[in-house]
Amino acid sequence: MQTIEITGHIYAQRNAWDNSLNYTFFTFDGMEEHGYLYVCPHKIVAEVPDSFNPVAAEVAALEKERENVRAELNARIKQINDRIANLTCIEHTPVQEAA
Repeated sequence: MQTIEITGHIYAQRNAWDNSLNYTFFTFDGMEEHGYLYVCPHKIVAEVPDSFNPVAAEVAALEKERENVRAELNARIKQINDRIANLTCIEHTPVQEAA
């Protein structure tokens, strides 16, 4: 097992609906300008199992991103095709009958 340490900061933010505090951990500081109250520095120590392999999770995330991009592309292509069809459609004009 590998031991990792993550150093960061604990911040609090007040809930508007019940006035309670929510606590959040950030690995960076300076969140006061975003409405957070600085509480204290903090270090998280965790054991990462030797069997941990991020490749499967990364591949799954990339496959999901690929599907999202494909869906966005297909939607945009459909919009373009619809616009082309509207611009090139033949309008029906009735023929005037001779009197």
